[in-house]
Amino acid sequence: MIADSIETVVEGQGFDGLLAIGGCDKNMPGCLMAMARLDRPAIFV
Repeated sequence: MIADSIETVVEGQGFDGLLAIGGCDKNMPGCLMAMARLDRPAIFV
């Protein structure tokens, strides 16, 4: 669900890249999955 939400926002807004800040064990995998699916530069903090 988190990965899908991130993908929807990034593609819907036409972002050139992604900066994801993981805060807990629930959203970290979602951020990494979204980064893997998107074909854009990304940084995970």
